[in-house]
Amino acid sequence: MAEAFLLKGNPENLSWSLRDMRERGSDLLRGKPESWMVWGVSERFEWVLQRLEGREVFVYVTRGAGIEGGLALYGVAQGVTELSGKYWPLGERWLAFYLEVRKAAPGVLEHPEDPKAWNLVPREKLAEAGVPVLPGPQKLKPEQAKKLRENLATTWYIDATIDIIKETTRNNYYNVKGVAELSRAFWEVVSLLNDVDDYEIDCYSSMDPHKVSALLVRSAFLFSIFHVIWPPPQAYSSTCLQETCRLASCSSGCSWKPPPKPSS
Repeated sequence: MAEAFLLKGNPENLSWSLRDMRERGSDLLRGKPESWMVWGVSERFEWVLQRLEGREVFVYVTRGAGIEGGLALYGVAQGVTELSGKYWPLGERWLAFYLEVRKAAPGVLEHPEDPKAWNLVPREKLAEAGVPVLPGPQKLKPEQAKKLRENLATTWYIDATIDIIKETTRNNYYNVKGVAELSRAFWEVVSLLNDVDDYEIDCYSSMDPHKVSALLVRSAFLFSIFHVIWPPPQAYSSTCLQETCRLASCSSGCSWKPPPKPSS
């Protein structure tokens, strides 16, 4: 298998190339496939440019723009192109080529304008794969290139898994939190009904029965709302609702008690 290359670049220049790939703002990409971008090497490394076509190229982003650096993407070199003027924001003497992007770290293609959103493969992971990051372009053996491809794929898998875990955890948190809050509210309403019932029995002789009935109606209304948005367990829901409705129409002599709390 042919050798591959590890090329470096600063985040500002890679961001520029990625945005141009997405927006097609320059004439260099006119008529080219959507997966192609423009990348380059310094004139000092012209020998690399002559050997790139058809080879795998891995792009390593150096430290800068608020990031520590790391492996950003890989693709296949698709030929040399000529620059008529300055293309990248940093640097002057560059030789350009087309790179067909095959795989990128999470966030690189999604947020080309924001390097801080790139989940790059860190330098340490490259070292573990037997690819210490050295100055200048680096030739990679087939087994090294394979490990770097695997690193990018693993980064995608881990990132997607973390997103799933975060989303599931967040949903479960709100579900559990919501159930707990509704449960407390439910028992507060039940307790209110019980208190009103006791109050009516103890004070009926000296209280206006219409006022007591009004309290019962209020408590029944609250209970009915919670019965709709969070029905109690089937074992006692129908009894609760029937008794609550009956309480709302009573003016004296009510003896309804709240159902037993479900066992935890």
